Amino acid sequence: MRQQTKGHAFGPDTPWQRELEDAFPYVETPDQLVTIDEVKADMEKPVPMDRLLTGDVGYGKTEIAVRAAFKAIQDGYQVAVLVPTTLLVTQHAETFAERYAGFPVRIGTLSRFSTPKETEEVKAGLASGEVDLVIGTHSLLTGTVSFRSSASSSSTRNSASASSTRRRSRPCAPTWTSCRCPPRRSLVPSRWRSPASARCRSSRPRPKNASPS
Repeated sequence: MRQQTKGHAFGPDTPWQRELEDAFPYVETPDQLVTIDEVKADMEKPVPMDRLLTGDVGYGKTEIAVRAAFKAIQDGYQVAVLVPTTLLVTQHAETFAERYAGFPVRIGTLSRFSTPKETEEVKAGLASGEVDLVIGTHSLLTGTVSFRSSASSSSTRNSASASSTRRRSRPCAPTWTSCRCPPRRSLVPSRWRSPASARCRSSRPRPKNASPS
C-alpha cells in the first residue's frame, strides 16, 4: 500500500546539510556512506520511504537518523524519532542536540521522565510547528500527539516492536527502522530486506583525528 501512496519528494541536499555532515567527528565507513546515500535517495522519491537498517551498537545507525531527520527538517517537515526506552530518549536527545548545535532546530522529548508541564509544551509545539523534532517512547503512537506536518523516523532496537510500529505509522510518511541485531526473518516482510539492511555491520566509524589501524 505504501508504494502506491503518493509521498513527499524531499529536495536535494542544502549547504546546511553538507555543513552538518562535514562536522561529523568520525570517518564514515564505506558501508555507512552507501547507506546514507541510499536513505537520502529514498527520501527524494515521490513515494514514502520504507527501509529497515540493522547494525550493532556503535556502528553508525544514529548518525544516519541524524542526517535523514535534518534533511526532512530542511524541507519544512517535523520528525518523530521513536525509541523503546526512556534511557534511549535521553541518550538520543543529547546526540541530536550536539549534532544540531548551531542550527535553528528545536528538539523536544516525550517520556515518563517529562513533567506534565514539559509534556504539554512539547505537544503544543508539535501541533503549532514550533518543535521540529521529537524523540519519545511509544507514547508517540497513542493518538494524543498531533503534528503540523510530520515525517516519521522510527529508531528502535527491538525487532518485534519495529514490525508493530511500522504497521501503525502514518502510511504517507517516510519511515525507517534501525535494529541493533538482525531481526528474525519471519518478522521482516520481504520488501524490507534490502542489501542496505546489513551495511552498517561491517565496521565502526573511527575518529577523524585517529590513525587507521
